[in-house]
Amino acid sequence: MLNVPSATVACLALAVALGACGSSDPGPSDATTAPPPTTAEPKGTIVPVSEKEFAIAGVPTALAAGRYTFQAANVGTVPHNLSITGGANVRVSSPSVEGGTTGSITVDLAPGVYTFFCSIAKHRSRGMQASVTVS
Repeated sequence: MLNVPSATVACLALAVALGACGSSDPGPSDATTAPPPTTAEPKGTIVPVSEKEFAIAGVPTALAAGRYTFQAANVGTVPHNLSITGGANVRVSSPSVEGGTTGSITVDLAPGVYTFFCSIAKHRSRGMQASVTVS
């Protein structure tokens, strides 16, 4: 006749022994880890621009077609923004920024003529405008 406590001890000893033979390495996994999604758009060529009462400086008169990020530094004392119209239905504006701060706008420019300006009331008519030809 088999002694029940002895059988229980034997089973536990066998389980411990088998567990000790295992590896701490989990081995290869069937799951693959994908890189985290990116939400930022590629910036393209960065073009620094400065704005003040009542002028825009640093906007090239000619550019090659492509993606650009215009970083508009407000070196003036009142709020400004940078707006772009023209080409193939481009109509974009950066947020208005206070003096001493910088805003940016990223845009794809196809061949055509574009107008860069500050869209805050009366700033454009007072000289905050530039023309750019993209080829």
